Amino acid sequence: MKTLGKIFGSEGRVRIMRLFLFNSGRNFDLALVAKRSNVDKSFARREVDALEEIHLLTKKFLQKPNKEFIGKKKKNRSAGKKRKLLCWTLNPRFSYLNELQSLLVNTTLFSEDEIVRRLAGTGKIRLIIMAGVFIQNWDSRVDLFIIGDKINKKKLTSAIRRMESEIGRELQYACLDTQDFKYRMSIYDKLVRDVLDYPHKVALDRVGVKLGFD
Repeated sequence: MKTLGKIFGSEGRVRIMRLFLFNSGRNFDLALVAKRSNVDKSFARREVDALEEIHLLTKKFLQKPNKEFIGKKKKNRSAGKKRKLLCWTLNPRFSYLNELQSLLVNTTLFSEDEIVRRLAGTGKIRLIIMAGVFIQNWDSRVDLFIIGDKINKKKLTSAIRRMESEIGRELQYACLDTQDFKYRMSIYDKLVRDVLDYPHKVALDRVGVKLGFD
């Protein structure tokens, strides 16, 4: 991410570009761009304006119900009216779209060691499997499969959200404790099979079991 940040000017810009590249066809207002990219609104506005100027993004106004007066007893002419919401979306006709996707989407997002480091403080992690977006396999059921004990759910969610902001898309993940995982292995559980029988990378293995099924 740091290397791409130097190439494109900042890590924040890379996160915003990935947000739109990973969500082609979806509209984002300024607040959502800032939230999903983990940047402030003023920075987000400068970046989307710059990306619109080079025609990577297009803007549009969407109609949104005005909920400001909902719940108030006093009638107001503004209640029920719709207001315009400024949004941006990826321009599918951008001249260098394929090149950007190759550089920012079809590339290694995080190394195995980086994933382990980011999840290390969430509990006693025993197994981490990377799939989906991390190996460019869009048919994977999950992006991360995590096995561990005494997992702090808030810390895990926070770590996942930080990665999402850098990647530009929501991550699908599953987290099981060690005992549950071993039981599921023994009964050939569908979730476990869907992860282990298909393409994946093992970032960490302290479970000591053979991956896959005979």
